[in-house]
Amino acid sequence: MAIPKTAAIGALLLTGYLEGAVTIHLRVDNPLWSHTLFPVYIGILLFAGLSLRNPKVKGLFWNF
Repeated sequence: MAIPKTAAIGALLLTGYLEGAVTIHLRVDNPLWSHTLFPVYIGILLFAGLSLRNPKVKGLFWNF
């Protein structure tokens, strides 16, 4: 059962990777809504799925 224990770290690392993708798309001046923000959409889906699995992550975003 190593996968649930490392899901948050994996999501954090994947977020860093997606941030690099956004930076590259900004650098080469790609269209904003279709190319540049696509990694942001994937990151939002990533953390939405993680928050459904892990109540601690859900508490980080929805306990304001």
